[in-house]
Amino acid sequence: NEVVDKSIDTFLFSEDAQRFRDKFSSMMQEHAPSSIEVILAKPKEFRRNIEISLAPIRHGSEIGVVGNVRDVTQRRQTEELLRDALKNAKDLSDLKSNFVTMASHEFRTPLTTILSSSDIVKNYFERLTSEKLLQHMAKIQREVDHLNGLIDDILLIGSTGDEGFVAKYEKVELPSLITEVIERIRNLDQDQHVIRVENTCNQTITDKKLFGHILDNLVSNACKYSATGSDIIVTISCRDVLSLSVKDYGIGIPQNDIDAIFDSFYRGRNVGNVRGTGIGLAIVREALQALGGKAEIESELGKGTSFTVHLPFETLPKSVP
Repeated sequence: NEVVDKSIDTFLFSEDAQRFRDKFSSMMQEHAPSSIEVILAKPKEFRRNIEISLAPIRHGSEIGVVGNVRDVTQRRQTEELLRDALKNAKDLSDLKSNFVTMASHEFRTPLTTILSSSDIVKNYFERLTSEKLLQHMAKIQREVDHLNGLIDDILLIGSTGDEGFVAKYEKVELPSLITEVIERIRNLDQDQHVIRVENTCNQTITDKKLFGHILDNLVSNACKYSATGSDIIVTISCRDVLSLSVKDYGIGIPQNDIDAIFDSFYRGRNVGNVRGTGIGLAIVREALQALGGKAEIESELGKGTSFTVHLPFETLPKSVP
């Protein structure tokens, strides 16, 4: 009784209903079969994708229409699943391609430096002064440390899985952790930048390793994309939230890149020949998700970037060893 003597367009969404009326008029004018796919909107609990096939028939001087309605919901759902699968496959292929490109470049450069310095030491050992010998040994050590860092980052981001990092909360002495991380960065950076630290926090409750990864990657990136001799400002405060801010005066991030800057292997289009993997900020993203935090970015091309991280205290457990 709900459908008898009613036009089919009364059961469609308004946009589909207009498309159906246009298709019907076109069919009658051209006297040719036609079909259209629409969504059956009424009744709401029976919403389906349907295909309506129409064909005009002539009986004497009268013209009628033969129609057929077919449920194509399952076909549409299958097509959608296939599209998603193809997109995921393409995304995975792109990710693998980006990783291979990154790895071949980032591993080749330090390996070339190590090979060059080791050859010089091997072939010209007797001619090298103690100062030159120490310089080459230090260069080899720095590149080995760089390679170890790359491998650690790759293994770390590869170990996240579908669930991401799992936070393990503990009492952390922030001053000593911050000093440890900053001193390591200064050694790798060879003091090419002035890293200024202002910390008003003492003991807090967080995941020591994850917070260390956040601090390490943000400060390392600030050094990497800033001119030699420029300042890197690191500010940590504890009030309603634990806030970490890292400000540099480097190349900045293009606005079109900011939304994707935390994606794995993604790098800003203005990085040029600056070495990098695109993994560091992906690690920051995963660590923030595990700690229930968020990040804010302010950046201006040619003037610098400021990353601010907030970790909400209320999400932390009260009982921590």
